[in-house]
Amino acid sequence: TRGHALETLSGLMLGLGSRSFYNFGTDVLELLCGIEHAEEVFGGMLASLVVLLRSPHTAEGDALCRGSVRLLLSLASTADNLSSNILLDFVVFLKLPERPTGEAS
Repeated sequence: TRGHALETLSGLMLGLGSRSFYNFGTDVLELLCGIEHAEEVFGGMLASLVVLLRSPHTAEGDALCRGSVRLLLSLASTADNLSSNILLDFVVFLKLPERPTGEAS
């Protein structure tokens, strides 16, 4: 089910990229989660994606890793201009907890 959720989110992001918005950043954030909740929602999504990207190398883990990368790529391609993609700003500038030093890659 996680793989299907990643596919659905990727499709939603790609669909948003194909639409025209008067003010892309605020319109899309309001549509997805509300501007006031954006940092919390995108922070949670990014934390979940990091967990999936660190999945063990099994068939399911590899599929989830590919789905996570696809979601990040579709998120990056939602706006015509990368510099105006506020969704990408949430991913790039959010602070995630560092991996513990004893944890294996």
